[in-house]
Amino acid sequence: MDKFTSRAFEASEMFLIRRGYEIIERTWKANDGEGPVGIIAKEDNAIVFVTVKSRKAKDKGFPESTAKPSRSTGSPATRRSVSTARSGSTSSPSSS
Repeated sequence: MDKFTSRAFEASEMFLIRRGYEIIERTWKANDGEGPVGIIAKEDNAIVFVTVKSRKAKDKGFPESTAKPSRSTGSPATRRSVSTARSGSTSSPSSS
């Protein structure tokens, strides 16, 4: 991950933390190939899947203009994988 992208992830994490979210995983990918998920966070009893978008040049548009429609709860496979990864199975976060 390049420095710019790393800083975008750090800013996104700080945004979430200041609003009371707990960061669970960063750049996570399931063993079955599902994902990757930029940030997985927790707020109260809700698991939140976050896609981080960033741009170096504003003439290319704002990052949110490239965002896909909301994936409100992630796919069932991702939810299962996150659940098993949190409980210590063989699914684990990928390292970047």
